[in-house]
Amino acid sequence: MSQPTRQTSIATRLMLGVALIVVVAFALTAAISYWKSSTALLASQQTSMENLARLEARQIAAELGSAYDTAGALAGTLLVQRRAGILTRESVSALMRSQLEAHPEWVGVGTLWEPDAFDGKDAEHVGAEAHDETGRFMSYWAWDGDTPITEPLRGYETPGDGDWYLKPRELKEPMLVEPYEYEIGGRKVLMTTLAMPLVEDGQFLGLVTVDFALSALQERLSKIRPMGQGHLELLSPGGRVLASDDPAEIGRPREDPATAAMLARVARGEVHSEFAADADGEVATYAPMRVGKARQAFAVGVVAPRALLTAQARDLLW
Repeated sequence: MSQPTRQTSIATRLMLGVALIVVVAFALTAAISYWKSSTALLASQQTSMENLARLEARQIAAELGSAYDTAGALAGTLLVQRRAGILTRESVSALMRSQLEAHPEWVGVGTLWEPDAFDGKDAEHVGAEAHDETGRFMSYWAWDGDTPITEPLRGYETPGDGDWYLKPRELKEPMLVEPYEYEIGGRKVLMTTLAMPLVEDGQFLGLVTVDFALSALQERLSKIRPMGQGHLELLSPGGRVLASDDPAEIGRPREDPATAAMLARVARGEVHSEFAADADGEVATYAPMRVGKARQAFAVGVVAPRALLTAQARDLLW
């Protein structure tokens, strides 16, 4: 009886060994298949996210580009009329109001000129309606609810608060400036400004501005859900958040090294992808967004859970 028992024991061990080898081989094959599938899917999804980021960047640039074109046309018109000697403060103010009424999506539109550069009559307009104590020509129209109002411009010579005026004056080129808070009708508005300088024979005379509220931009972008579970982000060249899935982030700067590295690449016109999941398990792709001839590059980001991108590979594994 011992011989058959020993043979059965050997056979059992052989079967278990073979079974173990089969299981290990199957597991190894499955793991390799999952790794290859995940790698291929991530590469494919990265390409898709990069294309989506570029598309959204083009769409946002196109929306702001119409304001760029309008501001450029206004600046050209003002310079032509100045040379012809037919500029009046009343007519330009009426022109600014009509532009605001034609664009309810804007926060405000205006123009500000250097001392005596408009008509040489600043002294006659000190403290006049919609002017300040300098008498410089300024016309600013903005929405207070559904009502257009006009107010004197403020803080335009203060570094930081007045960068929307000081930077274009320094560089003599169009700019989409960093987000800032500005008071309109007694309420604070977080906004960004497209500034179009008025330059004649190399001399800066003033500028035309168009303002956009970040709340409106955030509201529109928050409705876009890439791949069903992702979201869009928009960051300024300085890293300030203009749109995010976290409303508390709006207007705040991101100062971490990873954001700085991403913004540096975007400033060079490159697409930046980070597919090592962050603390929230998300991956992201950022594309540069420029408006008109303004050289500032904003970063449009497509962010999605990494698990979402590898879900198909997990299904294949099972």
